[in-house]
Amino acid sequence: MNRTISLVLPLALACACGDAERPPSGRSETSLEVVVDGEADLPFDGGLAEGQLALTFDDGPDPETTRRILATLAKHGVLATFFQVGIHVESHPEITREILAAGHSVGSHTWDHPDLTQLPLAEAIDEVKRGVAAVERASEARVHDTFFRFPQFASSDELRAAVRDQALVAFHANIVTEDWLTPDPNELLAKALAAVDAERHGIVLFHDIQPQTADMLDAFLDEILARGYETVVFRPKPTLASLGAARGIRVGSYLAATDHPAAFPVARRELNLYTMPAFIDIVHPAPHTFDFGVVDRTVELAPVSTVMLGHCLVYCDPVTAWIAEGSFTGAELEEILVDHVTTVVGHYRTKYPGRVVAWNVVNEPFSFTGDGCPWNRIGLEAGGRELDYVRIALRAARAADPDAKLYVNDFGIEALNAKSDRMLRLVGDLQREGVPIDGVGFQSHFSIGEGGPFPSPPPIEQMVANLNRFSAAGLETAVTEADVSIRDADVSPETLAEQAARFQDLATACVSADRCVAFITWGVGDADSWIPEFFPGFGSALLFDRAFRPKPAYDAVADALRVR
Repeated sequence: MNRTISLVLPLALACACGDAERPPSGRSETSLEVVVDGEADLPFDGGLAEGQLALTFDDGPDPETTRRILATLAKHGVLATFFQVGIHVESHPEITREILAAGHSVGSHTWDHPDLTQLPLAEAIDEVKRGVAAVERASEARVHDTFFRFPQFASSDELRAAVRDQALVAFHANIVTEDWLTPDPNELLAKALAAVDAERHGIVLFHDIQPQTADMLDAFLDEILARGYETVVFRPKPTLASLGAARGIRVGSYLAATDHPAAFPVARRELNLYTMPAFIDIVHPAPHTFDFGVVDRTVELAPVSTVMLGHCLVYCDPVTAWIAEGSFTGAELEEILVDHVTTVVGHYRTKYPGRVVAWNVVNEPFSFTGDGCPWNRIGLEAGGRELDYVRIALRAARAADPDAKLYVNDFGIEALNAKSDRMLRLVGDLQREGVPIDGVGFQSHFSIGEGGPFPSPPPIEQMVANLNRFSAAGLETAVTEADVSIRDADVSPETLAEQAARFQDLATACVSADRCVAFITWGVGDADSWIPEFFPGFGSALLFDRAFRPKPAYDAVADALRVR
């Protein structure tokens, strides 16, 4: 009998796990899965029912003892959770991957196992983040690792709040075997069984760096299964990022370090891509002057499993004041453009290698003609075309980072229409001219109801057919700025349900298209939406409300991403 049962475990409440189907004998062929849901610490006993045991192993991985423990667990069909120390993970990343490949869960246990309460808060947080980063790098994760255990269980209210802010769930244990104090395997076996029988349920703490633990584990598992205990393995609740990862789709949001602080724990937990605000007026505020502060902080606030889409290198609105008001010739503007693209892309390739995986190099190229966009003068004054600057920018970006994907991004191209035809012609021309272009971003700003600032989304079938026109040309596609706004006076359960249906259509179109690689919203929660500022009287446009609680649209997108 191969059994995988998922039970949702609210962290503040005990799980009613005792009603789950039990094996017909004392031995199960796999452990019961319990899904951890919530933002508070897990209870010391994991909220488990009588007779349920969750095995956990700290301080590894170790190339000898961890592998012996894995072999013994496999022999008994038991799954466990391993809380790993960053310096050991960095030395043996392949073992972390072996643990995950065997079906176990993995969490972090700081970088080098200090007592965090003895460190300044900033250093303690860095210890936590470095440990998480090591696990995520080793596991080659596309999603944030959310399980964490304090070394020696030493914590404080301030530390626990900081851990929650990193979207981590803190684990404890109510059955502490003290294997590090008990070098004799037989003595440890007796001690561990006595501790289990005293508690009768909960989280068991071992250490996979202890040889005596590896020595006694086979007999320990034989005995607890013979006594009728059931083993449990904890799993993180599925998130938008994990659901998308199963389909090869990154799920993200526009996010700046200056956004609402409550957005960041949600983003760390739910997303694995941030669109970072690299607008020219932010990063290039004056001639020969670059300021990467806000954008750098955005990258640094993200887990290492989260990648960045840079937005955007070249845009006619906004153009920083010194360019818009300057009397530059087309040739001078070309020099400014190449220097800007080279400097910005080169900065992120050098400072954060591998983190910025794509750039919206040019945003909305069709919206500004003639003198409406200074960049147009580059081609027009040289006897060329308005959009020659697009070609120059793409070539400069490729030269600055040969590994990053290069996109052109626009609105109103989601349906089969004249504007999407024009975009298809543009990228076709670029390809024929040998200009580097890897993808097209479909902004996907929409509204529901009468008089909204944007149209309703196109039918799923039409959007899929349109996306596939671009993939047939060898290009990636991405939904890059999705929101579905509602008139403030019309917000109701009914309109939120309609909004959810439209978001589900957009996500379903991305899932159904041949090469749609990302689904991104323009903001995490309604508190950070751009809609109310630019279109007064409208808002409520995103997946999370103003308090960053999930809306029906969140569930709809999750449902669209879920593999069936």
